[in-house]
Amino acid sequence: MTQVTQVTSGSNPSNATYFLQQSFLPGDRDILVITYEAGKPQIVEVSLDTGARRQLTSGPGIHPFSAAQHPGDQEIVYTRRDGLYAVHRATREERTIARAEGASVGECSISPDGEWLTAAFRRGEERGLLVAAWDGSEVRTIAYFLENTVFLLIGLQAEWILQDVKEGGTSAGRVVAVCLLTLLVAVVLRMVWVFFARYLLIRPSADPTTVR
Repeated sequence: MTQVTQVTSGSNPSNATYFLQQSFLPGDRDILVITYEAGKPQIVEVSLDTGARRQLTSGPGIHPFSAAQHPGDQEIVYTRRDGLYAVHRATREERTIARAEGASVGECSISPDGEWLTAAFRRGEERGLLVAAWDGSEVRTIAYFLENTVFLLIGLQAEWILQDVKEGGTSAGRVVAVCLLTLLVAVVLRMVWVFFARYLLIRPSADPTTVR
């Protein structure tokens, strides 16, 4: 029989971790939830057996979809404002791993061996990756030079492209329709790719209690 357990309640919004990350902790009897009970997103660990809740983070709100489990099982990595942070599950001690001053940092990813972390960042017109060693001993930023160059080239050629379209006799409606269709195809293909990549990385396993 399927058991349904409610882990959040009240009027404040809550969410699980980003769908590319595991919400269930080792043992599958505890789960990570991001709650806004204090008005700011914080990480809460909830026991599915007892319903007990432990708030792991405090202070300024975290990025609500950035929580990720380190392979060591004892620390949770997350981003907040302009940096990468980690909190120890047992002691709830938080530490700063790396910061990118003045930047806005997105979701983080952890290397398979747990030694390196990456997160996309944006600082004004600069975009790139924040890369840091797990112990914070080494921090690098990698700018998206290729992306910036491509957009620069597109901008420089925009006038020629528009002129060619005008001289070619193609209606504005058809141009807009083709652009929208291309955008739709790109979005759908990305969703399909992410779904199958997620499935291959974290395949559903048999339930040990029901052997199904």
